[in-house]
Amino acid sequence: MNTRKSLFFLRDKILNKNINSNISRIKNELTEFDQGKQYKNLKTMIKYVTEHVPYYKRYKGIEDIQELPVINKAEIKRNYKDFLSEEYEDQVLKTLKTSGSTGEPFVRYVESEKMMRRIAEVIYFNQLTGFEVGDKHALVSINKKGKLQCILQNQSVIDPQYLEEIDLYQTFNVLDKKRTKVIVGYPSTIEAMALAVYKNSGLQTDSSVKIVIATGEPLDENARNKIESIMGCKVCARYAANELGVIGGEKNKGEYLLNSSNYFIEVLDPLTNEQVRPGEIGKVVITDLSSFAMPLIRYDIGDIATFKNEEAGCLITDLQGRSNDRVITPNGQVVSPFKVNQVIKYQSEINRFQFIQENDSTYQINVEIGESKNVKEIRYRVIKEYKKLLGEEANINFQVMEKIPTLASGKTTFIKNNYINNEEANV
Repeated sequence: MNTRKSLFFLRDKILNKNINSNISRIKNELTEFDQGKQYKNLKTMIKYVTEHVPYYKRYKGIEDIQELPVINKAEIKRNYKDFLSEEYEDQVLKTLKTSGSTGEPFVRYVESEKMMRRIAEVIYFNQLTGFEVGDKHALVSINKKGKLQCILQNQSVIDPQYLEEIDLYQTFNVLDKKRTKVIVGYPSTIEAMALAVYKNSGLQTDSSVKIVIATGEPLDENARNKIESIMGCKVCARYAANELGVIGGEKNKGEYLLNSSNYFIEVLDPLTNEQVRPGEIGKVVITDLSSFAMPLIRYDIGDIATFKNEEAGCLITDLQGRSNDRVITPNGQVVSPFKVNQVIKYQSEINRFQFIQENDSTYQINVEIGESKNVKEIRYRVIKEYKKLLGEEANINFQVMEKIPTLASGKTTFIKNNYINNEEANV
């Protein structure tokens, strides 16, 4: 019997937090997707913001969301107070904070009801993977939690800032002894842990870990395969954002079932802001249907992806991470991060990598390689394949590193474009 689960939902019922009812609502709306109902919720939100949010009052009377502007963190920061609803000015609100891994940390104010919906969507998408409330789990996070809170939540915390092989190996052994069922967090950290385990004790397919939920970074198939084969578990990718919540969870490998109950999601052309066709790459733009204190309408989250339509709703596919970290060839062509990853996928000697574009024609490749490898041969193959992708004019530097550094948030940036980011900063 899962006592923690029973107590959790008993507390929810006594305190009238409506978490369980929100889980049921999400389940019903995603199981039987009703586009008409979603559009009705969207129109309700548009009407609300044009009447109560200063930034949107100029658009009063508009019903079509495509007539509203696409916004981003920078636009919100420039007009911060104007994005707050007048109805919530005197209320005590909760805060949601982004990590600032893109250089733009952001604080969003939300009402208590939004926080309960966030908890509900986490539980629902956890359940889709087989992870129930009360299951023993580990969370990859730089945020420290109190001992009592960890005990109550049956949770361990893994600090992604400590990636030494011996630390990761010992951490896994501790998790296994505790009979930890689930690990949630950055795939780069979990992959590094899997490699440390394999190096020190081989395959651990009989470990207690049965589920890995990869979130916070893009998950490539190479990392997925390593984690699954070494730990003997299934790996499920999740699409989430601190300022919003759970946007979607993997339905099939590389295909994300979207949380259309709480969010209206568009994939738009980066230049025209028009809806792209199914299969085309575009930027992910999200409207939060469940929060009114500081509404996010057509919010450019900074990711790029493709989408396809199904009877059960829209699926995002080929989620490729940050739009401002796309790669540009010397002749100006945009290269999908997926193709950048593919080059490394077929280099089995490389454990981890980082691709950095420094200027219009210079690229830095940082790699972690196991011991006793032919670095000269690996360097030749990698540069050769990247020149095929980027063009012979590409100036490619190759460096072997003992450890690729993480960001302050604990994330590892695998593809980074200093050239685009610097150009946009100077606009």
